[in-house]
Amino acid sequence: MADYDKTRSQLPQVFLSFRGAELRQSFVAHLEVGLRRSGVNVYLDTVASKGKGLGFEGINESRIALVIFSKRYTESRWCLDELVKITKQVKYGKLMAIPIYYGVNVSVVERLDGDFGSNLWNHAKGNSEFYKLKQWKKALDFISRTVGLSFTEKSSESVFIKDIIFHVHNLLRSDDGLTLRRDDHVNLRRDDDDDDDDDD
Repeated sequence: MADYDKTRSQLPQVFLSFRGAELRQSFVAHLEVGLRRSGVNVYLDTVASKGKGLGFEGINESRIALVIFSKRYTESRWCLDELVKITKQVKYGKLMAIPIYYGVNVSVVERLDGDFGSNLWNHAKGNSEFYKLKQWKKALDFISRTVGLSFTEKSSESVFIKDIIFHVHNLLRSDDGLTLRRDDHVNLRRDDDDDDDDDD
């Protein structure tokens, strides 16, 4: 509990990008507690912070962004704008990013299939969102090509959260400051995981 309380007064090490209406009171709440108890400080935006534009400040102050893709992620313009900012920071070498696929397949995000894609296209209907749509698509493509972790119906949430915490601590200890790309064939799993299993 002491570690949990201590992290609240520190600058954020990890920024969480997620669809609040879908995950704030469930998975994200559990993930936040797990990260803080492990000594990692976390930035979560609120309705108030969004209104003041403080979410982007949290991205600037963080070392790692966990982008939690879920079925309703692309419903939110705010999430998509965060993703564009995260992508820029990663390209500048100022941030590392790990995509978390929560109940949505990697291929759905990459190809913008189903509701995930439809929600994105809906933002451009009846208004002049073409420029933003282009930015959002580029950011989704960039981050979805980063090595990530997937949660499915068969997954244990507690084990999955432990895996995320494990990888976060590994990245915080690393000196390269680079986000891992799939093309690098880097393994994000623990050493005791089966060698033939894919992360996605």
